[in-house]
Amino acid sequence: MIVRPIRALVGAAVALLVVTGSAGPGSAQGAPTLHLDPATVVAGGGFSATLVNCTPPGPYLFEVSNAGGGMSPDNCPEHEAGTALLAPSTPGQYTVVVKDPQFNVVASATLTVTAAGPGPSPAAICALAIAEVGTGVGTYGRYKLVQAPAQGRSGNDVVVGTPGDDVLVGGSGNDVLCGLGGDDVLLGGSGNDHLDGGPDIDALTGGSGNDTLINGETND
Repeated sequence: MIVRPIRALVGAAVALLVVTGSAGPGSAQGAPTLHLDPATVVAGGGFSATLVNCTPPGPYLFEVSNAGGGMSPDNCPEHEAGTALLAPSTPGQYTVVVKDPQFNVVASATLTVTAAGPGPSPAAICALAIAEVGTGVGTYGRYKLVQAPAQGRSGNDVVVGTPGDDVLVGGSGNDVLCGLGGDDVLLGGSGNDHLDGGPDIDALTGGSGNDTLINGETND
C-alpha cells in the first residue's frame, strides 16, 4: 500500500490523503461503522477517523459535518478506510460523517470537543517535556532530545542536564532546558525558550525571544 500526502486543508479536516492499493479479501462484511480515536478531544486537537466494513473501491470522504472545512478521500483497501482530522476550535458536539463516491452518507459518529484546559505550571514543564520528547505525542513529542554535554542546534530541543554541573545551550528554535542537579549555566539562545535550572545555584540567560526562566539567577 502506498500513501501519498497531497496537501493540508485549513478547517475542521486537515489531512488530505490518497491511498492506493488492491483490496484484500477481508472478512464477512457487516454494516459500515465509523470509529473515532479519541471520541473526546480538546478544541483544535487531532483525532483519527476509521471506517470499518467499507466496500472498495472508494474514495470515501470524511468530514466534520457541522463545522465546515474539507474532506479526505480514501480508497478503502482491506475493507477499511481512514484519515487524520483536526477538531473544530469551538467546544461542543459535532458529527463526523463518511460519504461514498456518490456522496451518500454511509456512517457517522459523534465527536465531543472540550475546551482546552490551562497549560501546565512552569515548574512542571521539564517533567512533561522529558516524558513526551521523541514520542510524537503531546506538546513536546516532536522535539529533539539533547543530553548534556551535547548542545541544542536549530529546531526545537529538550536539553537535559545531569546531576552535576552543566552548561546547557538551546540554540535557535523554541527549546526547553532542564538543568536538574548541580550548579548549571543555561543559555536559551534565540526563540521562545523555557529554562529551569533545578535545585542548587544556577545562572539562566534566555536570549532573544519570549522566554520563561525559573529556579536560578536570571538574565533575559
